[in-house]
Amino acid sequence: MKKNLLLTLAMLFMVGASWAVDAESLKIGIGYNASTTISGPASFVISTYAEVGIEFDTPLTLSDYSKARITFSEALEIPAWGSGIKFYGDVSNGKWWQSLDTGGTSYEAEFSSMSDITDTQIKAITFTHSQETAQVVHIEKITLIKTDNTEIDYYASPYTSWGVKTIISSGDITFKAQYGTCEILDKDCNSVTSDIPYKYTITFSEVTPISTMFEPDNSSNSGFDWKNIAAGETSYSFIVNRDGYTQDMAYLYFKSAAESGYPATIKVTSIVREELPISATIGSAGYATFSSNYNLDFSAEDGLTIYTAKVNDTNTAVILTEVESKEVPANTAVVLQGGEGDYSGKVIASADALSDNELQVAATEMDGSAGNIYVLAEKDSQVGFYKLSSSGTLDAGKGYLLVSSDSRVLVIGGEDDGTTGIKNIKVGSEDNVYYNLQGQRVLYPTKGLYIVNGKKVILK
Repeated sequence: MKKNLLLTLAMLFMVGASWAVDAESLKIGIGYNASTTISGPASFVISTYAEVGIEFDTPLTLSDYSKARITFSEALEIPAWGSGIKFYGDVSNGKWWQSLDTGGTSYEAEFSSMSDITDTQIKAITFTHSQETAQVVHIEKITLIKTDNTEIDYYASPYTSWGVKTIISSGDITFKAQYGTCEILDKDCNSVTSDIPYKYTITFSEVTPISTMFEPDNSSNSGFDWKNIAAGETSYSFIVNRDGYTQDMAYLYFKSAAESGYPATIKVTSIVREELPISATIGSAGYATFSSNYNLDFSAEDGLTIYTAKVNDTNTAVILTEVESKEVPANTAVVLQGGEGDYSGKVIASADALSDNELQVAATEMDGSAGNIYVLAEKDSQVGFYKLSSSGTLDAGKGYLLVSSDSRVLVIGGEDDGTTGIKNIKVGSEDNVYYNLQGQRVLYPTKGLYIVNGKKVILK
């Protein structure tokens, strides 16, 4: 049930920010002009027909081996007949030797099945696929099985110089030249996106020997053009996609920035990101107005009450109605009530539109030349929505009411009071101050009806 309330309001306060506690561990895809040492099972992002596998510095004698096996640490999810094992020998430039069905974790291929191959040596065994989009593959090991059934295990690494990103959560990254590129990935090895605010933090086990940087896929509209990390750092943090940016970040890259000093190895301990809640600040009077570019949920804040605002039928007072869900849609102005301090709202995918809300959000800086803009303010210990003067300005993002009225101030009232709806408009500890029924302070009251200390008083 919605409740109409009479409230005491104070000045308009702007949005602050506080950081979340939980952090999401991210991964790094080693890309152009960069490499890493692989000494165990590894994950890869593999483009169409790019290859990962084992290449032998000294070719092996093919007749000593009967078959090869590839083992995946997670089931292969590429569609049936869309991936396979390739053989490289001293004669063949490469043969797609056996196609792999989806869903398995281990596949074997018999060398005897290569009847059309005249090679006598094994130079490389690789994995590849023919899908139109890049695929994430988790390879535990590649095993060569000798004719006496002896098994020799190897770890996969990039075979082609293009189309493969080795995925790490931590470890050494060796940059070969300026603008060597690694892509930041989420826990599922997908490109990170940022349609809400995040704080990113990268830490290093040793000071960085060269300058590096973070760069998004698009312009500063997504939060920044780039973030430079000076040489000699052990950690670095930055924030993307705060209020005011017009594009979402679709990719994020970690790059080498120095002009010289290569090859250079960066020892990464971790990279994490924290979702940032949006905070609303309430001052000592206990009330504020608020808006954000995001859908927000304030339900975790027990000490906070949220209201919509609507002008009454006579355009003399403002009626406030509680938003019991405590969800505030994006680009919607509301009134907040609570103790002095910051209140954090969690960014959510959607929020229901608020009814009976006439508060608007200034898209750009506004002045009072239109003559019908009312902003929340306190004057002479009286609070309400005051008409913005022609010389006054309202900052972008702040809330206001658009009202055709001759009143200097629209008092905060309720429909339960048949006369004016004025109640509890006194601010601070000031006693015995007289207000008329339009909410205006009266220094020298004469006969009539007034509001004093929140009560109606009749002077005769």
